[in-house]
Amino acid sequence: MISRKSQTDSRHSKDDVNFHPQNIKIYHTNGIGIEYTRIEETDTSKKLNQIIMNANSKKQKGRRSEVLLEGRRLIIDALKAKATMKALYFSKLDVLDKFPAEMIDCPVYKVPHKNLKIWCETDTPQGILGIFDIPNEGETITSRATELPLTVICDNLRDPGNMGTLVRTAAAVGCSKFITLPGCVDIWNSKVLRSGAGGHFRIPIINNLSWDNVINYIPNKSTVFITDTRRPTDWSLDDITKPHFDGIEKESQDNRNSSLSSEEEIGDTHMSKRQELEMYNRLPLNVSLYTEVDFTSDDHTVLIVGGEMSGFSVQARKITHDNDGQCVMLPMATGINSLNSSVTASILLYEIHKQYTVRDRNNDGVENKKSC
Repeated sequence: MISRKSQTDSRHSKDDVNFHPQNIKIYHTNGIGIEYTRIEETDTSKKLNQIIMNANSKKQKGRRSEVLLEGRRLIIDALKAKATMKALYFSKLDVLDKFPAEMIDCPVYKVPHKNLKIWCETDTPQGILGIFDIPNEGETITSRATELPLTVICDNLRDPGNMGTLVRTAAAVGCSKFITLPGCVDIWNSKVLRSGAGGHFRIPIINNLSWDNVINYIPNKSTVFITDTRRPTDWSLDDITKPHFDGIEKESQDNRNSSLSSEEEIGDTHMSKRQELEMYNRLPLNVSLYTEVDFTSDDHTVLIVGGEMSGFSVQARKITHDNDGQCVMLPMATGINSLNSSVTASILLYEIHKQYTVRDRNNDGVENKKSC
């Protein structure tokens, strides 16, 4: 049953996520406790389109500042993570049944379903959309009981489902930082958000970070591991571990000679970044099965996750070399040549979680014995 009252809603702000009809009528749902403004069809189409386009494109300091969430479950997950909702739009009252009314502190609008479903991307739209603030770069908006000394770096991860699953798993294990690099799918993409199931609001995210700046986010005393989704066969291992020193010494000498001859004309020069990366691409990497690796050998663990199609980049290979890291693989039965990137990474993340948990438990046991 719906009862109606007419009053001015003090929560209406002059913000571009809100409607501003001249005659505001506030409704509330008995038993649910959510007040809302009903927008007539004549007021809706053009204004709603503009609001949602603004939310999808709004930027602050060069980065997106708002995001559109679709679906009851995803919106509730975001609210439970203490994300800030700017406005809520729905088309049918039953979608608000058992909705956490106490978490809503923003204008709520009921709009015609045919106008709302234009912006819904699911096959069977539930008829509910929420506009949320994106957390500040590298910050989380909810406190966490546990946090692992673990940074995840996504390299050429282009599939939205894989990215979202990885965000969700990283949040579940208590990852301390989640970094995406150019070439990855937008982490705030709608499909990534749905796969992430609210995980975006539970871990600090640094989005679209350049390789030149990655080193600034790797703590001292860190060990870097890089994943490979392929089965560890001879050909795949050769691709990573086989020394490709042939030509490197000659290339280095040629570069030195070139530098010396150029000194007379333009002074000292350095090997170009492209040449340097090419040399790193030829250097071998140590490879181990994940069950043979001690992920807690240093104070912090960095896991670089490559995409399925393109694998990891030469920049990832360089940063792994520079930090005395190695490549980690998973055993696979004959006939299976590779695993999904998010599956591979999830297995590794929980192995890392297990090892840190065991280490901390053993350290606590040692401390307890000392105090006895």
